[in-house]
Amino acid sequence: GMSRWGSVVEVFDCEDLCYSDLARLSGLEYYSGKSEDVEAFEPQVEVAESSRGSRKFRDYKVDVDAAVRFIEDAMRSVVEHPLFPKDTSRHGDMFHSSTIRDEL
Repeated sequence: GMSRWGSVVEVFDCEDLCYSDLARLSGLEYYSGKSEDVEAFEPQVEVAESSRGSRKFRDYKVDVDAAVRFIEDAMRSVVEHPLFPKDTSRHGDMFHSSTIRDEL
């Protein structure tokens, strides 16, 4: 199962409820980017005709600064949870904005 102190992060909510439902059913916090921080493009791969209207099958460009902010919010939610293991020495640099930016 998932850790009780975890958070579910979705870079952009494409209106497929699986991630928000996963968070809700697991009792976890859910974080997602906002539509104004994302630009949609036609997919660069072939998509079935029946799926072309779905936001799930688009390509997106995400505002990195906005993504860093909501990812940091999610991380803060995790480390501030009362059940989170407080020995943070094993977490390394994962809580620094520069590390998040490198991953994005």
